[in-house]
Amino acid sequence: MDKETLIKIFSDFRPDCKEKTCKQYAMTLSKISKDINKDKDYNGDEYLENPQLVFDYLANKGSAKSTQANVLSTIIIYLDSKKRDTTPYKKQKYLLDESIELHYNSGKPTELQINNWTSLKSINDMVGKLDSLCDEPMGENASYNETWTRKEMEQVRLLFHLLLKHPSRNEYGCLQFISYRNFKKLMPQTIDKNYIVIRSGKDPQLVISQYKTQKTYGLKETFITDKFLKKLIMKTYKKIGQEYLFTYPKKQSWGGCWSNNYVSQMLAKWTSQMLGKNISSTILYKIIIHELGVSYDQSLKTENWELAEKVKEKLQEYAKSRGHSFKIQKKVYHTPNHE
Repeated sequence: MDKETLIKIFSDFRPDCKEKTCKQYAMTLSKISKDINKDKDYNGDEYLENPQLVFDYLANKGSAKSTQANVLSTIIIYLDSKKRDTTPYKKQKYLLDESIELHYNSGKPTELQINNWTSLKSINDMVGKLDSLCDEPMGENASYNETWTRKEMEQVRLLFHLLLKHPSRNEYGCLQFISYRNFKKLMPQTIDKNYIVIRSGKDPQLVISQYKTQKTYGLKETFITDKFLKKLIMKTYKKIGQEYLFTYPKKQSWGGCWSNNYVSQMLAKWTSQMLGKNISSTILYKIIIHELGVSYDQSLKTENWELAEKVKEKLQEYAKSRGHSFKIQKKVYHTPNHE
């Protein structure tokens, strides 16, 4: 169960899987094997025949449920590659996923969310600083004058503006520009990517086909009307054309658009640097919805029906943007606390 052997196993079984992902699978399984087999002379995989041993190991480590579920996914892939029974691991992963979803839908903040909670104002202030840094001329003494770092910062800036105006999950990482003429050629059968459609004289349009709840809510379509966001989008489009909005450094060796995981990494990296917080798209969404929810509740209490209607419309818009019902969204209203 050494790492190099595991990398080859995962790579051979999933030839389309990115090298980085296969390495992560291998590191995960190798670490578990070493820990569980520490008192044995042979570091084999026989312990996987005792699923409860693995479940207890993960629970005793105090791993988050999401981490446990990810580990079980890795084990399932490994066992599938060996054509061995995965039933107990799939059952346990299903229960973990259900528990995670239940906790999320309850609106109760996790400890991670509590520790990284901040106000919407602080997020907006941070994005304002990003705007200033990105608009600063690139020169020898500029704050960010290294090419890839500068590019990354500009991409993160655009991502935050998208998430603030059209809050969703991490699927924006694979947004691609497309002209309306080319988009029409795809409709409706072959829309299988996430696009920003550019049409002369019209607002850009977000068209999202690949996201978590797509099977329930179908294609998400919305026009981008915010003036500053439109300005950023058109500036980027003129620079890169019909390409992905978010690409890796050293594109020739990494290739493609940002993965969902890389979106999380970028959000965490820049909010850690600028706010001392680890803000994910989920936490950001909850911050936005919480503050709107407080405004909504207050307007109802004071019988300010006009404001209540406006806020409700915004909440419904954001529910549609993220891809869930208004009823589900209401469950994520909460005031972060340590209760």
